[in-house]
Amino acid sequence: MPTTSAGEADTPRERRSTTAAARTDAGARLWSVADALDHLRGFVADLAGFNGRSAALTIDASPVLVTPDLISAAVPALVQLLRNAIAHGIEAPMDRLMAGKPLTGALSLTATLAGGALRFVVSDDGRGVDPKVAAAGPEALGRGIADAIGRVAPLGGRIAMLSGMPRGAAFALTLPLPAGKSRERVRGASSRE
Repeated sequence: MPTTSAGEADTPRERRSTTAAARTDAGARLWSVADALDHLRGFVADLAGFNGRSAALTIDASPVLVTPDLISAAVPALVQLLRNAIAHGIEAPMDRLMAGKPLTGALSLTATLAGGALRFVVSDDGRGVDPKVAAAGPEALGRGIADAIGRVAPLGGRIAMLSGMPRGAAFALTLPLPAGKSRERVRGASSRE
């Protein structure tokens, strides 16, 4: 049985988690967004199963590193967007088959840095959003989306619907980075030298 010295991780998951938390930029602890959001895969699978559906989440955020406070601000709103996608977007298995879709619904979460902001996009391949409702804005889409908007608005964040009917929906959650702090707080592909 392999042994490890003090401070070394025993499993690949522990090593990945330790590495993600240990990355620093000017002394600030940074987390890998991909690693910090990885637990949402299990959340999506469990919630879909609880609702009689099947869904899988893919996450694309590998080059983005952020401070824990930015992740803490984003996760509750992302959870609401994912809940909404499962409850209202992803169809029951028989409905998906009749629509010519795979039994397992596909959800996607991406994170990027652009223009002084951290931007997440949550999308699904579900039933989409009625264009009349979509025209009324994200707040008209129900309590889950309204709650997500309420969570990010005090931070200067916003949520916008990117697409709707006929196949799926996509929402963008944007959190601004504090002026003059972006290099210290966040480092991604667009800010690497």
